[in-house]
Amino acid sequence: MLPTIGSKEMVAWLPTFLGAQMVLYPEIAYPTYYVGALLAGAQGHPVGINPESWQSADLA
Repeated sequence: MLPTIGSKEMVAWLPTFLGAQMVLYPEIAYPTYYVGALLAGAQGHPVGINPESWQSADLA
């Protein structure tokens, strides 16, 4: 169990907990998704709405 102040804090730590190396996040989003990738030492890549154009990743 991890006590967090809110859901954005959990989103930021999720790539670390999952050991993600590549994180896809929406082009238009809170910076929390990108920050989570940075905290995990992963590559963060913004993606559009069409999942057919997404590259392979550990977490989307």
